[in-house]
Amino acid sequence: MKRSVLIGVAVLALTTWGEPTGGADVADCMQCHGEPGQAGIPSISRTDYKNSVHGKVLDCRECHTRIDTQMHGMIQGDGAVDCNLCHEQVNRHAARSMAANRPQCHTCHTRHRIHKKTSATSSVHPRQLRKTCRQCHPVECGQRNLLSFLPSIRVASHAKQDFSLTYDDADCVGCHQGEAAHGEEEPISAQQCYKCHSQRANPEWMGYIHTNADLSRQPAVFFAGVLHLALVVFLGGWGLRSGWRRMAGRHRRDQEDVGLP
Repeated sequence: MKRSVLIGVAVLALTTWGEPTGGADVADCMQCHGEPGQAGIPSISRTDYKNSVHGKVLDCRECHTRIDTQMHGMIQGDGAVDCNLCHEQVNRHAARSMAANRPQCHTCHTRHRIHKKTSATSSVHPRQLRKTCRQCHPVECGQRNLLSFLPSIRVASHAKQDFSLTYDDADCVGCHQGEAAHGEEEPISAQQCYKCHSQRANPEWMGYIHTNADLSRQPAVFFAGVLHLALVVFLGGWGLRSGWRRMAGRHRRDQEDVGLP
């Protein structure tokens, strides 16, 4: 009898697991996912999702098509999303680099806080690109390390030519164009930086746009950084030694003035 009861309870638990998602509307999903701090349950901001382009027109399961109502939470990866169900644009970002963990759609666009690219709150708006791209390209986006404080020497020459354009090195797409977005070579913005500053068009005398003290990628910058660091250490040590000797000499003269041995 006891065994039969336990089996019945187990069957009931399996058949009712995840039942709140049965209606597949946002309110049902938010019963669990809208409450932060629940162990093992991804938290979603109700406000962010409501204000996103998807939250205004889609229910959760229109994107999360793999979710089984009865087994939700028991199958790993059942919440995965295939953006190509609606979007024809294929993600080829870093496809040629053979990176083990190359960016997915949500890496740049976020998961549930997706706004139109013309909105200043969008993660792919030109004002937000440096923050977004820094996730994978920290040095190129301004992160400093021991040797990277040595900047490249540049001649300020912008704005020039077409004064209707904004030349801003924080706008990653302005130079990298489609390659920075979805891994394609076609230009996707009106910026023309790539015509002079792309890796293919950039002559050596123009210098590096993104300095990186990496021995394999930019050996000249690496050795210049090492030399600069050695110079700083030498001058610092020389200054300390000179200061110590001056203090010692002054102390010795003071002793001689008062007649101490």
